[in-house]
Amino acid sequence: SAKDYVSVAFAAELADLMGLDLLGVFAEDDRLMDLAGLSCARELRLAGDGWHRLDAQQLERGLSLLAAEARRHFREAAKALRVGVRFDLAKGQIGETIFAQSMADDIIAIVEPVNLAERMTHQFRQLLNAAMNTVASALMIPSRISRRKGPVVVVASGEGDPSIQIGLRVAQAVHERLIVLTAAGAGEAPSVPFAG
Repeated sequence: SAKDYVSVAFAAELADLMGLDLLGVFAEDDRLMDLAGLSCARELRLAGDGWHRLDAQQLERGLSLLAAEARRHFREAAKALRVGVRFDLAKGQIGETIFAQSMADDIIAIVEPVNLAERMTHQFRQLLNAAMNTVASALMIPSRISRRKGPVVVVASGEGDPSIQIGLRVAQAVHERLIVLTAAGAGEAPSVPFAG
């Protein structure tokens, strides 16, 4: 979410601790503009304003403002980092963007929306699906970070899952233990130091 500064700052801090470059992506779903072009498409404006035809220019301005706000939050969160930082604007669906840009050694940080309704949207489900099915590892960041201490938990497909090594790096960076969950059951990760 463009307005979730705390979670973005947490992801930036984690990238800095791990010595990883930080990339922020704002994906503008081009289907919204297509929808605005349909004469039958309407929006309900709250506060008694009723139903109105979608205004493509107003929608474009709104998306530009959201992108600018996301970039501002990202820059603010990343201003003190000692690692590489980049913010990209992408056109298209978020899932397609993730598949096109992710690599095996990437960590996709997914910030859980504060608003329950946002968690139920097609876009958020598409983001989760893409992150879980790409070659990269996925890191779920809760919308309300109430604790700054505690174990790092990795959900892995098996012993050779590369997310275990990434989880180990995260755990070492924050000086916590690692718990690995697999289909075979849960267990503590080996206490062998991470090499790499």
